[in-house]
Amino acid sequence: MVSIQDSSPSPSFFENAQYIPVDAIFQVMKDFLADPDPKKVNLGPGTYRDENGKPWILPSVQLATTLVANCGHEYLPILGSQVFREEAVKLVFNGTKPYSEGRIASCQALSGTGALYLAGSVLRKVDPTPKAVYITNPTWTNHDLLFSSLGFDVKYLPYYKDKTFDFEGYMSGLVTAPAGSIIILHSCAHNPTGCDPSKEQWKKIASVIQDRHLFPIFDSAYLGFNSGSVNEDAWAIKYFVDELGLEASICLSFAKSMGLYGILSLFPTNVMEL
Repeated sequence: MVSIQDSSPSPSFFENAQYIPVDAIFQVMKDFLADPDPKKVNLGPGTYRDENGKPWILPSVQLATTLVANCGHEYLPILGSQVFREEAVKLVFNGTKPYSEGRIASCQALSGTGALYLAGSVLRKVDPTPKAVYITNPTWTNHDLLFSSLGFDVKYLPYYKDKTFDFEGYMSGLVTAPAGSIIILHSCAHNPTGCDPSKEQWKKIASVIQDRHLFPIFDSAYLGFNSGSVNEDAWAIKYFVDELGLEASICLSFAKSMGLYGILSLFPTNVMEL
């Protein structure tokens, strides 16, 4: 958006605009670029880098780039590329009941923020009554602003203590969440701590979510990047939607795992068929 400011003395339409602090991660990038030290290291966004600190493009991505170089420039359907959506759904859900029964609805969005916003918008549309969205403390900085801008009441759950996952603190907050609340979960490689629940802890978290009728949204930006295995990194997702049969939204990004900024928001449900 481009705004042309009027030089006349009349009040500006933007005089009451809320100031939003600089994003901490992007401030790190800005500071990195401004620092003349030749030995500097960028500790900002988690991406593949070579020995010179430059982006390292995966050979598979380089090959894919040549294959799609002349793919045409037609408008995509509203839901996005069907082939891309089908392969992304297959990557995460192949072998599960929701996949074999055709109960996964998918839509392509703009990067991780776009997928989360789409998920929140859908939930707001189907039930406009006030809802609480629970996020971790700390978390990715976009989570709070994104869901509060949609009108949700954003609440924080303790997550990090003594350099590890604060399971007791997290559970003590989770068990108080009112029925119908939305829980934002990091599938793996929790941002920014890097600390994830164990599989046994995931099971206990899932049990509370199921018992209290909460709706989980998985922010999944690191599948395959964390352990080297998509299946391993997607374990919690499959446990929730396949073993427990829970409805969920999975916001799947390939930005980190493949150096691609493509995204999907997936909705395994009991009623929607692809």
